[in-house]
Order: sequence, then C-alpha cells, then structure tokens
Amino acid sequence: MSELFMSLLFPVESAIAWLLAGLHSAALTMGLAGGGSAAWLAALVGLVLVVRGLLVPLTVRQVRLAHAAARARPALADIARRYAGRTDPDSVRRQLAETRAVRDQHGVSFGIGPMLIQGVVLLGLYRLLVDVAAGRAIGAMSIDHVAAARSAQVAGVGLADTLGGGSSHALLVVAILAILAVTVS
Repeated sequence: MSELFMSLLFPVESAIAWLLAGLHSAALTMGLAGGGSAAWLAALVGLVLVVRGLLVPLTVRQVRLAHAAARARPALADIARRYAGRTDPDSVRRQLAETRAVRDQHGVSFGIGPMLIQGVVLLGLYRLLVDVAAGRAIGAMSIDHVAAARSAQVAGVGLADTLGGGSSHALLVVAILAILAVTVS
C-alpha cells in the first residue's frame, strides 16, 4: 500500500492499538487468563462492541434516510415516468429540478457514513494485526503486548501463525471474524 495511505491510516491504527491494549488489560484484570488468549479474544469482541456502539447514531440516521427514500419513491417514479424518453436539455433540467425538490421535501440524501467508518476501522485493525504478527509495537501496544498477542491462540490457531506459508497471517482469520461481527447485524 502507498506510503500516503499508510500515513493516513496510522492514527486509526494507533487508536485501535490503544483500545485493544486497554481492553486486553481490563480482561486480564477481570480474571481472563489461559495465556492471555481469552483476554485477546475478549479485547477483539470489546473492540467490535465499541465500534458498533459508536456507529449507533450514524446507523439511526441511515435508517431514517432509508425511510425518507421509501416515502419519496412513488413521486420519484412518477417523475421518471413523465420524463421517460426525453433527452432535450430543458426536459432533463426540469426532471433534475423536480427530482431535487422531491428529495428535499422528503429529506432524502445519500448516507454512507457507517460503511466508510467501518471500512477505515477494519483497515486499521488489519494493519495492526499485521504489525503484531511481524512483532512490531504500535501505539499503546508495547513489545510486551505484542509478545502476548503473538503467543495467544484462538480456536487452536496462533495469532502469529502463517496460513499456507504465504504472506497472509492467521490474524487475517481473526480480522475476518471481526469484520463479520461488525458488518452482520
């Protein structure tokens, strides 16, 4: 990935590292042990819950926008039917103006905020997991945290094991599970 993209993603990766380290420490404090594996799994689940909790206001807004779009759909379909086949500039301009007016009347806009935020968080999580697998400390994830995460196992798979000897890490499995937990309602 490009250097610019990585530099833009670094604050997100650092924030996730801070949150994971804190959640891991809290899980250990609450008594989760087992070499820290259960604590790391609890930290990942906690991360998912925090991200989903932070996205609730955006999700509510997106649902409201979807309802507004459903209310506007009959009027928009009527406009499309009336202007079907017309390609002259005046008709196209009037169609766009009427469409805008209906969307404004019903409060319809396009909201992709939750999806974008989840994507950025998941990319940051993936980058963090790659750094952990490589043994690099990042943000609040000290070398001790990284060593503990690398020795942890989830479902018998070490978090730092490689899959098929390639460049993909078993952490990708955990990242995919986190992705599914974040995106599946």
